[in-house]
Amino acid sequence: MRKIKGTDEKVSKSGKGSKQSVTSSKKKVEVLMSKPTLHDLDKKVSVLTELVGRIETNHLEHIKKDIDKLDFRVWAILTGITVQLAATVLSFLF
Repeated sequence: MRKIKGTDEKVSKSGKGSKQSVTSSKKKVEVLMSKPTLHDLDKKVSVLTELVGRIETNHLEHIKKDIDKLDFRVWAILTGITVQLAATVLSFLF
């Protein structure tokens, strides 16, 4: 076993290959993901509620306007293609 400089960790090499196990003399952190309190959950829910409300009132209106513009442009392009196709067909017939 050898001690890593600047830490309280010790590295021990096993007899085979380059396998190493690191053991820490510090107390392991038992609570990596602790259960949130009711107050924490309430704060998170209120933030999410605010964000959803903002999206509903502001962003959805802008998205609707953009979709309406694109819808108009698609119909205009399709109308132009149809008129050109009709003009081409009529020029071959007459």
